[in-house]
Amino acid sequence: MKIDKSLLSGSTARLSLRRLRWRTRVILDLVCVALAVALWYALRGFPYLSWEQDLQYTLRRSLAQNADIIYSERVPDGLGIGPPGTDETVYIVRWQDTVGVMSMLGNESGNANRYVKKYPNRDGLFIIPLYGALPTDDGYMRGWTVAVMALDPTVERVEVTHTEPDIPPTVHLAEPVENGMFIAEADIGYETFSSVSVYDELGAHNYLGAVAYDGDGNVVARTTSEWEERYYENR
Repeated sequence: MKIDKSLLSGSTARLSLRRLRWRTRVILDLVCVALAVALWYALRGFPYLSWEQDLQYTLRRSLAQNADIIYSERVPDGLGIGPPGTDETVYIVRWQDTVGVMSMLGNESGNANRYVKKYPNRDGLFIIPLYGALPTDDGYMRGWTVAVMALDPTVERVEVTHTEPDIPPTVHLAEPVENGMFIAEADIGYETFSSVSVYDELGAHNYLGAVAYDGDGNVVARTTSEWEERYYENR
């Protein structure tokens, strides 16, 4: 029985065409996956599977691989930089005598600020605004939640000062929490809708100061804000 060679040639051609289409489809799928990963990386960084992995990667990239998280807190709803319902957590990290801050949003909210910002050492104190404070019934707030980190281990009490232009400084007692950290709610003297954030280093420099005391009431460290210095210069 003779086999028509033209039929064999046609079958071979169709098989080759199907293989070519399959290979092309596989290549296109791989290209799409690669583009999707590249887009994810451009928008949100390396595609880690969990928030904890994302956090550790950000710490290693921005500060140091062995940096310690010395304080973390989930921001109360309505007092953070995002709209109500935003899942935000603030972190304060330390590596030797370097202190940094970071704010991370939950996976459903995205992470616009995925880096650790180093804060200046102000005479042994690091003064860090965390988020808003003293919310009002109409959705505004009258204060800032402020963290102070003291390098000197003998510090047992901290007072935070807040000074606005042409307004005398106000003093607010900070409560000790952990790892040399103290937290205060500073009344800024007026209502505002905008919240402060951990990245607001300029606001801390301009408006916030602190005094640290040891157990006997002796001043261990003191730093003043820009507006506090101007206030006393003009007295």
